[in-house]
Amino acid sequence: MKVFVSCVSQKHGPIVANISDVKEKTLSKTFEVWKTLTLPGTKPSRDVYKGTQWNLIKQLDNLTSTYVVSGGYGVIDLNTPIVSYAITLSSAYIENQHLMIPTFNENQKETNKLWWNMFGDFSHLWNTEEVCIFTVNPEYLSVLNLPERDNIIILSDYRLGMLAKWLKSGVNNVAVNFALYLAKNHPNLSGKQELDTIYNKLVSKHGQPVYEKRPRVEDTFIIDWIKEGKNLDQLRDKGYACSNQRFRTLKESV
Repeated sequence: MKVFVSCVSQKHGPIVANISDVKEKTLSKTFEVWKTLTLPGTKPSRDVYKGTQWNLIKQLDNLTSTYVVSGGYGVIDLNTPIVSYAITLSSAYIENQHLMIPTFNENQKETNKLWWNMFGDFSHLWNTEEVCIFTVNPEYLSVLNLPERDNIIILSDYRLGMLAKWLKSGVNNVAVNFALYLAKNHPNLSGKQELDTIYNKLVSKHGQPVYEKRPRVEDTFIIDWIKEGKNLDQLRDKGYACSNQRFRTLKESV
């Protein structure tokens, strides 16, 4: 079994490579400069990324081969040396727009694919008989061009939110938590057909709908949360509602 996860935004140490600082006139030149900023890496990725989800990913890597799908490096493992960097293929939050790959007036989705292809071909990692589980979000999935086979499992195809309470997981981390469950309890999983049976049994026994509305908290509560050294993922894992922008603004005020 192999598991592929998305990179995480939180990093240890100062950012060394920031895509918003690269001011070139073409995508190819932007990529060339980016490579000079990010290579050679200085620490293994396991010691650079941080946060709640990353702690889960490190647990996962102790059980099975785990790879990170990164907008800054392509596909890497937890021993790959990297630097702290700021770039994303995800447009989920408007405040992340400055970290998107510059499009030079082209379509962002196609730009992301062109950028990804410059890293090279990683398909040898999943073009095997081994079961490959992908927890990555749709915008990262879209650049991978994955084949449709029984041994290629995309967890976003499953309503994992139904198992969030049973897994004791926040919704943001539920895919990685479920992959961790599979690695512990079904290390010899044969493919999607078997997973369908496992998933249906789990939902039948443990499934509960996710909270449709999270309680909103006052600024003072979030500020105290930040002062305790806790992050946004941890806040959401406790069931509270807060946008990235609001959390970042309050963090800057502390």
